This record gives sequence, C-alpha cells and structure tokens, in this order.
Amino acid sequence: MSIIYETKRNENLVSLAEDGDTILGILRDNDESNDPRGWDDLGKMVCYHKNYDLGDKHEFKTPEEFKEFIKKEKNCVYLPVYLLDHSGITISTTSFNDRWDSGKVGWIYATEETIKKDQNVEEVTDEVIKKVKDIFRGEVEVYDQYLTGDVYGFSLENRNGDIIDSCGGFFGSNFEENGIKDALDDNAHLIDKLKDVN
Repeated sequence: MSIIYETKRNENLVSLAEDGDTILGILRDNDESNDPRGWDDLGKMVCYHKNYDLGDKHEFKTPEEFKEFIKKEKNCVYLPVYLLDHSGITISTTSFNDRWDSGKVGWIYATEETIKKDQNVEEVTDEVIKKVKDIFRGEVEVYDQYLTGDVYGFSLENRNGDIIDSCGGFFGSNFEENGIKDALDDNAHLIDKLKDVN
C-alpha cells in the first residue's frame, strides 16, 4: 500500500512534491533504532535525570563520582550537556539560560587513550582538543535531532501507489544537506518542488 497516501491522514507526512507520474513524500521517522548513541561515537555521554533515560550507559553512580573521575584522568576532554524541558526536551553543550526549565544534565567526554586512538595522534595538543570539542558539539546536535524528532525518511511512488524507493534515518530538516537529495538520484529535482503538507 502507498506509504504517502496511507500517511497523508496522519502527522508523519510533512512535505509532498509531484512531477508527472512521480510523487515524493517526506515523512517523520520516529523509529527508536535511529538513536545515534548506538553509533561509534568519539564521546561518551554521561547524563543524570530523574524523568529521562539520556545519553550512554555508564558506571558513574552520581555526578560527583564523574567529576572525581575527570579530575584524576589526565588529558580527559569534556563538555557540559544542558537540557531544556518545556513542551518536549532539547539538549545542547551551551546553557539555555532558563532557570526554571533548564539546567546541566551531564557531560560528554573522551579519555586521552580514546582520543589518541580515534584521532590517530601521539599527543593530545590544544589543536586536537579543539577538534575533539567540535566533534562533541556535533554528536550532541545529532542526538538533539533524535530527541526532538528532527529525523526524516522519504517515499518515492508512482500514481498507482507503487513504491519506487524509500529510506529513513536522515537527520535534520534540510533535505538538500541531510542526505535525502543524494539518495533520490535522478529524482533529486523533486526536493525543489516540496510543499509543506500542513
């Protein structure tokens, strides 16, 4: 059955484009398997929250225990992770400056040994630290996209509802940059014809 027309009645379909007999539908991809914390990331995300299970599994029972660990660990690189909880949750490595609905929820970090192996370096220099922190910011941004439902898929169909191609797991709502346009190959021009469904 047509993915586009089946989902046209619900909130998953966000954009449509048509060209002759071909129809492109962009849909929200709510599949839990999209969780990027299962990827081979450089950073390990240690979070503490009473209502949400966030970040990676870790052995630190309290935030204080983690702080002690990074004090002892030479050349450990880390950034804070902040959470804003207001009509849904969003995270960032910078403060939301909202004293009522936000605060520090944890950290993202990597040990010297992990960094050396990942970056193929013999020493953790200032330049390496800067690069690692940029990688952390990117990892937190991708995780935030997952948490906020900013993950999409597409279905390419003909007028009969036959599926020509479909794929999911594209992070971010810029469909030209998140990989959907590239995945459409000869039908990439349909991205320019997209119209919001709402």
